[in-house]
Amino acid sequence: FYNEGGSTYAPAFMYDRYAWDGRTPVVSREGGASGYKSRVEDRIAENSYANIDLKASFSEGNTIVVTAECERGWDFSSTPARITLFLTEDNIKAKSQSGASNFVHQHVLRAVNETWGAELKWDDNKATYSYTFNLNSSWKTEDLKVIAFISGYDKNDPTNCVVENAAVTVPEGVEEIRAHSFNG
Repeated sequence: FYNEGGSTYAPAFMYDRYAWDGRTPVVSREGGASGYKSRVEDRIAENSYANIDLKASFSEGNTIVVTAECERGWDFSSTPARITLFLTEDNIKAKSQSGASNFVHQHVLRAVNETWGAELKWDDNKATYSYTFNLNSSWKTEDLKVIAFISGYDKNDPTNCVVENAAVTVPEGVEEIRAHSFNG
């Protein structure tokens, strides 16, 4: 995504992997902060053609089971729509963060279902997708979240990978997991 004619640059900006001005979905420094804000507001104002009802729960075996009930208004993608799931953790204290010894990391990526998402199998504009994340004993279960988004994916055209909608949830059942040891 961060490639404009073979060169990369910073700062750069992307929202919903949307291709403003018909080019790689990154807007460079044009317009500064007010330009970025205007583009985000325009994108937020657009209707979404997909919805995600996202549920996640802790399960025995140190896992989180995720179910996404998806619905679309029409086939919005010229490639098969995909769902990407991220498992993130908040409140991780920095161990050796230069210049910021008290820094606390938020939204740290712990796991993903598939790099470009799993293809959704639609039936009458509805799809159900389930996935199980395996947990690492060093993760704080009370600070985990699941993020899902539906998007297109075209490996030959980065302007055809737009995110259609997203959802976030906190897994249910953290109290039961705390009562059990990760080590058996």
